[in-house]
Amino acid sequence: MGMGRSKSTAKLLMGRPDRLPIATRRTCGWKPVVTTNLVNSQTDALALPPKLVVFPVVSSLRRSMSDTGFTLVELLVSLAVLALLASTLLPALSKATRMAQGTSCLGNLRTWGQATFLFANDNNDSLPYDGAGNGHSITDAWYSDLPPMLGEPPYHEQGPWRTNAHAAIPNSVWHCPANRRRSDGRMLFHYSLNRLVNGSGASAHQLRLGAVVEPTRTVWLFDNGKRAAVAIAGNVHTNLHQGGANILFLDGHGARVPASAYWDAQKHRAVMNRPELRWNGTDEMPSAGP
Repeated sequence: MGMGRSKSTAKLLMGRPDRLPIATRRTCGWKPVVTTNLVNSQTDALALPPKLVVFPVVSSLRRSMSDTGFTLVELLVSLAVLALLASTLLPALSKATRMAQGTSCLGNLRTWGQATFLFANDNNDSLPYDGAGNGHSITDAWYSDLPPMLGEPPYHEQGPWRTNAHAAIPNSVWHCPANRRRSDGRMLFHYSLNRLVNGSGASAHQLRLGAVVEPTRTVWLFDNGKRAAVAIAGNVHTNLHQGGANILFLDGHGARVPASAYWDAQKHRAVMNRPELRWNGTDEMPSAGP
């Protein structure tokens, strides 16, 4: 009996135990072995019952994903680097945008200066009249007489942006790209004319360009902090370009001027006695209050 059992066991180990009769398997004490290792050959696969062979597919996929994907630490480091770059570049981009806007604005003012010289050349050296401050003048106003010198339609022929706050603002000599002010339903001037050059009221006249005492300091047009076409120091924008405003002078040059040259921040009012700027065209014309 013992010898028969040994022969059966040998046959079980050398052959296909899964094909032996069930009684013989029980007699020999054979039990199926479950493996979780990947089968390497067809011979190994045949050594076990097919339904008991387990292929570690999920484990293999996980290893593949971990080999080619980002770990959590790598992802966090990448996000930190991007945030650092953004915090470094955004201020620089913002500053570059402001500088470009200031340059464009100065270009607009210098263009108006060229129009002023062309007008004076065609009109016996006379500067254009100021015009009504509300922009309603169709003739005898800087905003109606100077544009034709540039091939531009006068103000009253411009688009809906003059009276419509929701209308698109075009890229033109009328607008400073940094100025966000829109129409109040009646008018919109991003640039205002200094009304003390030609005078106002009973003293209003056309001053000759050659009669201007100090053209390099005399204000002609400036960045408007409000909307009127003609005004004085109280209307100059106080914080449009790096804490100041762009101003066109009667010699044709434009420059950024700090607000301290025309505005008293402590008293919250305009000043016109600072040495950087001159508001009257000649010494004979009286100064007006802010």
